[in-house]
Amino acid sequence: MLKLQKGWVPEEPGPFFFLKCWTLLQQSIRVVSCFILFAGLILLSYQNYTNIRGKQRLVAQVELLKRKNNGMKAEILQLRDDVEEHRAVQSRRLEAVPTPSMEAYRPGLIVLGMHRSGTSVLTGLLSKMGLATGGNLLPPASANKKGYFERFDVTRQNDAFLARQGASYLVVEQYNHSKALMDIVISKNQFQEGQKSLAFLNSETNYPWVLKDPRLCITLRTWLPLLNFIPAVLFSYRHPLDVASSLANRDERLPLEEGVRLWYAYNRNAIMASHDLCRVVTSYKAVMSQPKEELDRIFDEAHLCGVPVPQRIELPEIEEFVDAKLQHGKAGTQQSCDAESLTLPWRSKAPERDLQLYREAMRVYCALEDRSAFRRDFEWDNTIHTGKDPRGSIALFQ
Repeated sequence: MLKLQKGWVPEEPGPFFFLKCWTLLQQSIRVVSCFILFAGLILLSYQNYTNIRGKQRLVAQVELLKRKNNGMKAEILQLRDDVEEHRAVQSRRLEAVPTPSMEAYRPGLIVLGMHRSGTSVLTGLLSKMGLATGGNLLPPASANKKGYFERFDVTRQNDAFLARQGASYLVVEQYNHSKALMDIVISKNQFQEGQKSLAFLNSETNYPWVLKDPRLCITLRTWLPLLNFIPAVLFSYRHPLDVASSLANRDERLPLEEGVRLWYAYNRNAIMASHDLCRVVTSYKAVMSQPKEELDRIFDEAHLCGVPVPQRIELPEIEEFVDAKLQHGKAGTQQSCDAESLTLPWRSKAPERDLQLYREAMRVYCALEDRSAFRRDFEWDNTIHTGKDPRGSIALFQ
């Protein structure tokens, strides 16, 4: 311990003391300044480092987005190429489609016709002539006691095609067959039922076959590129009022005028969709009035189209299968083709509009009778639409 001498008095600070203090203060300021500068340099370096890393991450994200975008573009282009390939294959096949006067091999026959037009009884008779229907068929019902002869998988797939585009068997105008093909290419899940039916239709062990579903009047052009060959078509029609009456008897919520609109839309679509196919034409009236003669003619013309129908059918077997008592919607309809002489055969809230609709439907019916409706220059009224489901919801046909 420092011991102060007795009587010691501290010296007063001199000028050198203040000079030393000032020098020490300057040195302290320099040290602090250097420290601040050094800390600033470290902070600036860190900011630069983070900025560089951020830019690198941003560049990496941009590159990743570019790669994803390029990948999506490639997928879209591939999808377009696939659809174009489908169309090209279909076009090449259609170039070789025969007319009913030219022989070719077509081991499949598609029955086209509006609901309640006798396509079920016609397909049932064709199955008795040896054409295969295969698969799990819709069971008979009160509206069709002999059976529908429709494959479950085909009807379900057609319902899925229509529903995906906001349509149904009652609302058909918005259906686009190319969009349905694109949906199949994009997602195989959209075609699960169709795969089951194609396994049957494209197998040579099942030739020759017959396929029937009234929805095919709308979806036919979606199915054609998926088959291994272009089939022939058997088109059947019935008087529009008989069809509308049969529909109304089955479903009281479907007005007669809506049934006539549906008749018009289905027949228009079926004829336009099958214009370049080998087509045999018949009618409900011909099958029911002279079944043996009509089925013999169908047998002969189907062979001309290349469909090897195995055998003819004899009258006793026809009479056993066809029961005139099961006819639905036979309304004793007007048969005149003079449009001006036709009157509206039902009560209507809009008689002028519905009379114009009925006269146009009868014009087409008469053109079906004399076969002028199948000419390329035949004029259709494209303003007739089925519009909104008259029952208030999109319902599946049962």
